[in-house]
Amino acid sequence: MHGRRARRCCARHSARHKFRMRSSTARASRHWPIAAARTRRRRGCARPPPLALSLLHESCGQAYSVPPGRCIPRREAQLWVTSPARSRWRLSGKCLRLPRMTDTGPQNDPIEALRREIDNVDKSLLALVAQRLQLAEKIAGAKDQGGLPIRSGREVALLRRLIAEAPAPLERELVVELWRALIGASLRRQRIVDVVVGGGRSDPTRLFDVARRHFGARTRISHVGEPQAALQKAAENPQTVVAVTPWPAAPGVGSWWPALSERRFHDLHLIAGLPFLSGAASSEEPEACVFAAGATDSAGGGDITLLLAFDSHHKAQRALNEAGLVGREVARSEPRVLLRIEEFVGLNDPRAAALNSYGLEGVRVLGSYARI
Repeated sequence: MHGRRARRCCARHSARHKFRMRSSTARASRHWPIAAARTRRRRGCARPPPLALSLLHESCGQAYSVPPGRCIPRREAQLWVTSPARSRWRLSGKCLRLPRMTDTGPQNDPIEALRREIDNVDKSLLALVAQRLQLAEKIAGAKDQGGLPIRSGREVALLRRLIAEAPAPLERELVVELWRALIGASLRRQRIVDVVVGGGRSDPTRLFDVARRHFGARTRISHVGEPQAALQKAAENPQTVVAVTPWPAAPGVGSWWPALSERRFHDLHLIAGLPFLSGAASSEEPEACVFAAGATDSAGGGDITLLLAFDSHHKAQRALNEAGLVGREVARSEPRVLLRIEEFVGLNDPRAAALNSYGLEGVRVLGSYARI
């Protein structure tokens, strides 16, 4: 009894399974004869091999992955393509072909048209950048190559003009970043300049990042510890090395700036204050100084000059007034004083030399900088 009942159950189950298979094949054949035939051929396959499906547009031949970047098993693919909702697709070989469409095809897609315009603009930009580098090389060939090719005053004047002429939506930060990269590329073609960073006790990486943003990622930058060590490197290699130090009057950096009065550093001058872009407050001081061998140049307005002098009798402010210079004291380490002058003062300016007769001693023009 038990055996006959089991055999009858197995027979009913087998018949039900055959009916389901015939029904699924019939349903598939109504929608997709090719898919139904492939389903019959693969009946009983436990793990069918994967099939990478793609959509191929007939009008332009562009292929699309469906789903993107995924391989679909053959059995799953057959169920997908035989779905009534997908009856608009046609199976051709191992690809799914879209019907020909003229109104929404990629050739008439407005986004694709805009991308083609961007590609044309990129080609024009490449040609203009190459032309600019060639002109910079011609200027470098006509100049005297006796010193470093860095002209911070000229760079600031150029960036000011570009920011004033930049149309919307160009931001001044973007203008500075783009043209600093172009200027850095031009300088590297003239001479390889190494940057030595010294200082930054509280946050050494901050000073390093400021130098990296200004001189570019391709410039060799090293950290040597104290500011005096960076100045020493620049003094020993005046043709190839510049020193980046903390701002002398910045809090928490230590009184390192009196070392600038030493004779070994007399050939180094302040040529830039970093970053070029100033903050919202007009009186905000730079974060870092750039010292290098050679003379400084004016940006044509808004220049700041630093003077170093010995002021044993605290007569610095009166001496500035008598010499006709507008400035103030920014740091003091007895008997030395650091003065900020609100204009460009050259290295051989007679007004700076006149300060020696108004109560100051050993007056030295450290250099000038300008910001945007």
